[in-house]
Amino acid sequence: MKTKVLGADSADTNTKQANLWRETVENWRRGIHKIIVATTAFAIDNDFPNMWLVILATTPFDMCLAIQRIGRAGRDENAAWCYILPNRILLPLGQGYNDFHGHKLMSKMIWEPYECIHLCLTRYVDGDIGVSCHDNHQNQVCS
Repeated sequence: MKTKVLGADSADTNTKQANLWRETVENWRRGIHKIIVATTAFAIDNDFPNMWLVILATTPFDMCLAIQRIGRAGRDENAAWCYILPNRILLPLGQGYNDFHGHKLMSKMIWEPYECIHLCLTRYVDGDIGVSCHDNHQNQVCS
């Protein structure tokens, strides 16, 4: 049995979609397209110097993913912004759960902010040593 997608072989459709995606990204990199909207897959291993705004359209589930996604902006050392549009409260984790991914910290950072977001993120990565956005005059103030 052959699978049909919009009257074409699925392999042919997948090839066309992949080519369209490559063309779209290349046009964005050249500045022909000013905006690109993508899934979370685009947040991994894409280091483009012309990305200055990242909008996370949902609350990230953990700190690792948030840091990866937020880190896409400002690769060229120009001013960059990231906005998180929270849409849900993370549920409490079970007793005895080892929170290796920072679920609790992400929830607290979004729903109970008490300090700089940059400080929360760097404390998660570096332990107790975090870096506040106020620690260096070249940093943008995050919150």
